[in-house]
Amino acid sequence: MKQYYDFKIEKIKDLSPEEINTRKKNLELFFQSGFPNKKEEDWKFSDLDSILSNNFKNIANKDLLTKEKKLKIIDEFEHNYISLLNGKLISSDFSYEEKNKISIGDFDYKNELIVDKKNSLNLLNNALAIGGFSLEISKNYKLKKPLIVYNNFSNSLNEIIINYKNSIILNEGSGLNLINYIAGSSKENFMVNSNENIKLKKNSSLRNSLLNNSKCNGYFYKYINTDLEENSNFENYFLSSGLKFNKLDIEINHNEKSIILVCETGGSSPNAGETLKKEGYKDIYILRGGINQWKMDNLPLV
Repeated sequence: MKQYYDFKIEKIKDLSPEEINTRKKNLELFFQSGFPNKKEEDWKFSDLDSILSNNFKNIANKDLLTKEKKLKIIDEFEHNYISLLNGKLISSDFSYEEKNKISIGDFDYKNELIVDKKNSLNLLNNALAIGGFSLEISKNYKLKKPLIVYNNFSNSLNEIIINYKNSIILNEGSGLNLINYIAGSSKENFMVNSNENIKLKKNSSLRNSLLNNSKCNGYFYKYINTDLEENSNFENYFLSSGLKFNKLDIEINHNEKSIILVCETGGSSPNAGETLKKEGYKDIYILRGGINQWKMDNLPLV
């Protein structure tokens, strides 16, 4: 198959020698395997290697300037927000909250980069990621309003790949309703490869929704790694209006003996259950019919 990508660590600015070395190791391992293809069990119905090679001539990484463009805010309901442009943190607003209970800043890569051989896209992310944010909610604080992360992308992203990482920590007893919102209508082909590390401490709760406002020529892959402590609650909803490519992988590290999987219709939980079984988890329960059936049966919701 033709070579259709050109990735270089040298394009990333202000890296320490240690960072350069770790990033190069990840990139070398990525080059050995390339993008996922149908030979891999998790990708047999979505051959990303073929999809990209058929739609890109030479996809490359680039340290893009973050020229802030006018942010279009959803005005149908009150909410807090974080604004990203091409993966980089531009602004945030937590006017509805006690600001001393919330910590928000740029993602710190110095202590977070590792060599991860589980997934070739993780290797690529570890090699090329820049930007992203770190969010931490204080103990026993539940946000009063939802938080929308506006994921904006420049219209000029032609043959460019965007890699970035986010970190979200909910301390004990805290709560967050999070909406990841893809806001863009670019006609140029580009790819977004993002990683999100989520830590839910004891008795904390996160409702995570992913949606986009319109069709664009972006190819999106998101990997979520979640650590769940005792009595923590993680709900994930995936709503799409039809992107060129949109795939979400979730890895759950659970410290409890029993795991209950809940999705919207009951269709995706069995696949997640099989993945957990392969990783050694045994006591797994699936809500038949998903949350929709639960509501139809008039069962209680928190």
